Amino acid sequence: MTRDDIAALLPEVYRRSLAPDTPLMIVLTVMERFLTPVEQAIAALPGALDADTAPPGFVPLLAAWMDLERLTPADRLFGARGRAALAGWPAGIDQLRTLVRAAPELSRWRGTAQGLTRFLETATGQVGFLVQDRLPGTRPFHIRVTAPAAALSCRALIERIVAEEAPAACTTEIRFLAAGQPSGAPG
Repeated sequence: MTRDDIAALLPEVYRRSLAPDTPLMIVLTVMERFLTPVEQAIAALPGALDADTAPPGFVPLLAAWMDLERLTPADRLFGARGRAALAGWPAGIDQLRTLVRAAPELSRWRGTAQGLTRFLETATGQVGFLVQDRLPGTRPFHIRVTAPAAALSCRALIERIVAEEAPAACTTEIRFLAAGQPSGAPG
């Protein structure tokens, strides 16, 4: 907002007294200088709220808004004095952006084998997860998650996802395939 825009909002008696180098004009100039950065920040807000264009330090906050902070210990996702520390997300910032973008759709499938599979693949960036909820010879209400070998580096994340996304009444187990082992092979 320029000083002329601000002046247009003033009562007529003040506008008539506006002249260069008067105290009122100086106040309007100071107001313009204070408002410019605020207006720039407001104009940039839509980009900061988009998972694809948000600054890297803001992505963890978007993840928290999408209820994803439960998957990463808070002290690692947000560092000292509230500064974002992305070391808490083992799959990297781009994968966290993908997960934030997909979170609304994934929430529709929560508690299902398909939803758990999609969540794991989206969070880790790896494909080939197999979620079995009806295994012959096992106890009822038991889920087995078979993860590809390439996802081993995200083991702690996978364990948290399975613990959070599997139905509460179910027991779970996680197996990792050996390198080169097809997903249908027994683990």
